[in-house]
Amino acid sequence: MIGSRCADQNRKLFQFCTAALKRNATKGLNCAIIARRDTARVGGLGVSWELGSVLLETAVLLATLLAIELVAPLYKVTWSSRLLGVQLTLVKAAAAVLLVPVLYKAWAIIGVQPIELGIGFGHSFAGVVAGIACVVLVSDFLGYWHHRFLHRFFWPVHSTHHAIRELSALNAYAHFGEKITQFLIMVVPLSVIEWDSPVVPAAIVLAVTWAEYWIHSPTTAQMSGLRHVFVTPRFHRIHHSLEPQHFDKNFGILFSFWDRLFGTAFIPAPDEWPETGLADRTEAGSIAEYLVYPLRFRRQPAQPGDDRNRPNLIPH
Repeated sequence: MIGSRCADQNRKLFQFCTAALKRNATKGLNCAIIARRDTARVGGLGVSWELGSVLLETAVLLATLLAIELVAPLYKVTWSSRLLGVQLTLVKAAAAVLLVPVLYKAWAIIGVQPIELGIGFGHSFAGVVAGIACVVLVSDFLGYWHHRFLHRFFWPVHSTHHAIRELSALNAYAHFGEKITQFLIMVVPLSVIEWDSPVVPAAIVLAVTWAEYWIHSPTTAQMSGLRHVFVTPRFHRIHHSLEPQHFDKNFGILFSFWDRLFGTAFIPAPDEWPETGLADRTEAGSIAEYLVYPLRFRRQPAQPGDDRNRPNLIPH
């Protein structure tokens, strides 16, 4: 009797989750977060469940990437930088959980309805795979231009990320304020598409999130054979370089061919691994500094002998 009741409850919960995922998939790139929120309300757990879920998923992802760095390290990374990076990454994830639903609420008030494109991917395995491939491609295209937008118009916020001196998968945090422009440039265009399967938007979130962390990893597992298609850590390292010839290059997140197509590619040598950071700014050293970092944007004169005393990386 109890087993039958549990099975019935699980079946109803699965149906509710599926409906919530399909409904919220029309909301765009971060629909997985919204779906988790709606699912959480079934059990009355609210935002606390959603926050715990996001933090747990982030922690699992970081742990996986850390294992790769430890098994195949390119050079030694200090644990102090990793621990600080984990703290700030989790703070960013927590802040995004609170910020993103507000943005979605504002978009819902406008009342824009999704468009059924009729592409016909369907619910079959092949259809789902085709849908994932197509939308990941579009999503990454928007991500490339969003990244360029950050450099040109939102630099005080994005400089939080570029100021990091010791990059790694665990120490690659960005400021949560970037979620605002990400929503406008990436989520809003994607929100007009009606997804046939809830798997598609979930796969987008997974692919983009993995790429955002992995491309900062100092590991010998570079997947160099795929560098003409995908962004590798060495390719993206150029984007963070302190050397002037690398400025405003390699904006891609998942696919490297956008940079080749739009003239922003710099192909690194097989042994090229430049120093990173900003010439005129030190990175955030605490959670408090991270939260207000964009508000304190200003030139910080480098000290004599400091290797940050190099040409400034600024948007132009």
